[in-house]
Amino acid sequence: MMNFYVLSKLLKQTHSVLWSGYLALLICLYFLLHTAMTGIVVHVIFIALITLSLLHHYISFRVQFDADLLDQFSQTHHDQPENIEQMTQALDQSLMYFKLMPADKAGRDWATRFRGCLKLFKIQILLVILQWISVILLF
Repeated sequence: MMNFYVLSKLLKQTHSVLWSGYLALLICLYFLLHTAMTGIVVHVIFIALITLSLLHHYISFRVQFDADLLDQFSQTHHDQPENIEQMTQALDQSLMYFKLMPADKAGRDWATRFRGCLKLFKIQILLVILQWISVILLF
């Protein structure tokens, strides 16, 4: 299925988005450290920036994990398309074993899983936009 391949390639762009977020963080931190701003405002901005960056990093990790799984399914589906259902069940079991997925999400169809992957990627894009808005607001 081409859907696995296309979505995995899209999600692999998570690194570019993450590095953009790191750049925004560094610009903000540089500005905060080299301006005359003092007091509680600087501390609040600093904590907000760090929190936003940590959340962005976590979401990026999740997106990359999904990209790698989809890439694996893409290769397997190309080589052995009849095994996709068995691999999906094995994936669900493994994710539940490591407590990476609640049991009620097992057995979802791939369209639902694809929507979930895209939702995470959109959240990551939103987070990087918020980071760049922080840069703009500081200047």
